[in-house]
Amino acid sequence: MATLYESRPTELSCIYPEAWADIYGHKNSAEREFSKDPTDFPIDARRREYNIISSNHENHRRQRKLLSHAFSEQAMRGQEPLLMQYVDLFIQRLHERKDEPVDIIRWLNFTTFDIMGELGFGEPFGCLKTRGYHEWVDIIFQNVRIGSQVNAVKFYPLGEFLLELLLPESLKRKRDAHKQLAWAKADQRMQLGVTAHGDLMSQILKHNDTISGMSHEEIRETTSLLIIAGSETTATALSGLVYLLGMHPHPYKRVVEEIRTAFSSEEEITLLTASKSTHICKLV
Repeated sequence: MATLYESRPTELSCIYPEAWADIYGHKNSAEREFSKDPTDFPIDARRREYNIISSNHENHRRQRKLLSHAFSEQAMRGQEPLLMQYVDLFIQRLHERKDEPVDIIRWLNFTTFDIMGELGFGEPFGCLKTRGYHEWVDIIFQNVRIGSQVNAVKFYPLGEFLLELLLPESLKRKRDAHKQLAWAKADQRMQLGVTAHGDLMSQILKHNDTISGMSHEEIRETTSLLIIAGSETTATALSGLVYLLGMHPHPYKRVVEEIRTAFSSEEEITLLTASKSTHICKLV
């Protein structure tokens, strides 16, 4: 099987383990990360604030340092009761449908979006409660689909120009609606300041007076990004894992055996104890 192939007119994709470390791995002080592709991440001279992905090397490092507090092991364990609340509701919803086919992708997305809404903005999207997508979540999915098509067209001569010319106004409005909703949510949450809830915004604001602090616009940009990065991608990965386990009986049996041997009740399954389940961690 080929390990190097052309994925777009000016892009090569490497599919071997060493490439991951070389391209995305941590660099020492004498090395620098690869620059972002300007086609995917164009630099706008009029724009001064960028999220953690589209920012340059220095700003990326500064923002990453601040966000490390929010995603530390201690911070995540502090959120465990909240995480378990939504996991329990997810399991409850599956039990309610035990006698009918279940779209696991849909329900995993309900769960991850509710969790990220709570962690990022202090309130869930209510997907698990209402058994449906929040209007904003539906807009996010449409933007993800549109974004992948837009990025593909950008690589062709005049592609981006023609796309903006031909893109229906309804799609442009959906693109702008996501940003406006995200910014409004971020502003609303920032006004509350640091709370006992200890969510991601609390961790950001708590350490925001340090040298690695983020501006108001950077917080807006990055929190709206995290909602997608922490929800849709996680649900997609978990959906793939569920599918592969369902298609391969031997790994499935090993997972079942490990879980039933290690835990005698649901209450024993925590972030700490689950992290010691070696086979499950390897599969993930």
